[in-house]
Amino acid sequence: MNQDALLIAQSISELKQNSDVFKDYFFPIVMSFFSAFLGGVSAYYFNQRQEKNKFEKENFIVATKVLTTILSALNDLVAIKSNYHDLKSKDPIARALAFPAVILGDSKLTIDLSSLSFIKNVPTANKKTHIKFMDFILYKMLRLKKIKPSSEEIQKTWRNYSRLSACVSNYNYIMELLKVRFTVDNEIKARLSAKHDELTSEANAGRMMLSSEVIRSSIDKNTFIKYIDLSEMLIALIDNVLKELDSFVTEFPSIAESNIELSKVGRGVRLVIVKNDRPLYLSCIKAIDKPDFELVSQITGMNTEEIRRRYTFSDWY
Repeated sequence: MNQDALLIAQSISELKQNSDVFKDYFFPIVMSFFSAFLGGVSAYYFNQRQEKNKFEKENFIVATKVLTTILSALNDLVAIKSNYHDLKSKDPIARALAFPAVILGDSKLTIDLSSLSFIKNVPTANKKTHIKFMDFILYKMLRLKKIKPSSEEIQKTWRNYSRLSACVSNYNYIMELLKVRFTVDNEIKARLSAKHDELTSEANAGRMMLSSEVIRSSIDKNTFIKYIDLSEMLIALIDNVLKELDSFVTEFPSIAESNIELSKVGRGVRLVIVKNDRPLYLSCIKAIDKPDFELVSQITGMNTEEIRRRYTFSDWY
């Protein structure tokens, strides 16, 4: 072999890469696993984000539905009370005759309290940047214990499911009482109308111009007691529930938003802010004066303290 051939062979030999186990075998395998791992982690966090967004959107829909349902119930009660919102009389007979005979059909209020499980005892979402920073310093770095509201404080807010449950139950009780009273009212108005014709007195659309003595003597005692009791119970209970429903539609939006990450729901999304300043609405929210307990006692036979407790409903706050 001549010198030129040896040089060419040497050059070819030098150009040929030396076998490297790491580069030829181990590195490709590691890169494959790393790529798969990276893809899996990315998919996991993407799915987590999608699930979080979905969860917050569902909570927002639930909060909106609950708010509109309660708002509808509130409007129903305002419509009823608008018929007697200016009632000033303390005479239980005049009050009973002034109360409208209404039935709202199938107006049962239903709220799935379990769907509101996202409402926590404290705000958890939509915090300002400086508040998040302070929380990080105080509770993550310094490990300080968070100060939480007491159970008594929670009970007075709409974070308390029991308060909402009681409000819903009272509303449905009102609807049941209205049905019972509607029947009694029709019976009594028919008897009073007959008595009115008998005495040839002038009728006055729902407020019969008959003396209290004539009215009481024209109606069966037990039926009359039931009529007065139902009327006073409804007047007091409607006032209580109206105040509760008004409080709910006013305060619940900010409470719900404090536990829903609105940025994950949509850009600029907010719950409806309810503000009713109509004169009729404000008049309906104002409670009717209590009846003359002595007169109610004379009609029903109950003592005045028992009557006072029966027609007085305590506030949650």
